Amino acid sequence: MMKICVIGPQAPTQQQLLTMFRQRGDDIVTGEGESPPPAGVYLCVAITDAIKTATRGVVILDARPDFAPAVGEGAMYADICLVATDDDRLRLVDEFGCEPARIFVAADNHRAVEIIDRAARDTLLPAPALSRPQKTESTLPLNDAHSPDVALAQIRGRLRAIEQQADVVLRHYRVRSGAPLVGRFIVWLRRNLTSHLREPYLDPILNKQVAFNTQLVQELQTMLSVQADLLHRLEKLEQAILPDKNGRE
Repeated sequence: MMKICVIGPQAPTQQQLLTMFRQRGDDIVTGEGESPPPAGVYLCVAITDAIKTATRGVVILDARPDFAPAVGEGAMYADICLVATDDDRLRLVDEFGCEPARIFVAADNHRAVEIIDRAARDTLLPAPALSRPQKTESTLPLNDAHSPDVALAQIRGRLRAIEQQADVVLRHYRVRSGAPLVGRFIVWLRRNLTSHLREPYLDPILNKQVAFNTQLVQELQTMLSVQADLLHRLEKLEQAILPDKNGRE
């Protein structure tokens, strides 16, 4: 039996998928809030802050029902992404910089169940190699079968993911206790026991780390802009020296 934690609202396609898991006896739980319960598989329609830092289980993003920009950006944090078509797979790679080997086309739920099962058992092979429409020979760069925009889009996608992780401070964390009657006292005690360590020591260190991370991302974005300009200049130069249709140099 597999334990599946469901994150976010489920579209009809995913509700049918969960029904298939329930019918065979798998344990389905719902994950809400800052700490989703432990599970072997986390099935998401959107990647939450809690899932970004998940260290257990396989995080699977099901992008089949609604492929929105937020879904594509969240794919950077998932172990495996499910899409409905090859075009959606290309889009995840080109626009959001996701690795093709992690993106699987599952046009129906039977295929999705097979992929999720094998991922949970750690026997899932990488997704098939990505196929793209070939350019005509007259516009083909000398040293690359694809436009520089493809590689740059992948780098931009990775930089977006890095930028989202730059702030390492848990700013929305609040000390809580569910204990009846004495819950408020436990919260007060925890705050006072840790404040002398957090405020003078940990907070300044974390804020410096956030500032460093943010500055590093900005420098990488500047370098990417320079690289993009150079790659486009190189592409124009290569096209200029290609032989014309009559074979003249």
